[in-house]
Amino acid sequence: MITPQTGLRFLDGALADGRPFLCGERFTIVDIRFYVYYRFISKIDKRQAVPAELQHVHALLERVGARESAQAILPPKREKKK
Repeated sequence: MITPQTGLRFLDGALADGRPFLCGERFTIVDIRFYVYYRFISKIDKRQAVPAELQHVHALLERVGARESAQAILPPKREKKK
């Protein structure tokens, strides 16, 4: 049965070989697109969230999200009202 996490589980298995990015050692447009699409989709559909056990996908998202370019495109954090 195909679920919202089917592709994420496949991706997690592929990343289990230790590659830092989707295409191996190189950071490419594939990583950027996956990161941007994932952040957008997971905000509007909570069923698309990466399950906690998919550690390789979480690590990829953290690596891409930590890049200066990824930080630059994030909306500014809103201050909490007191």
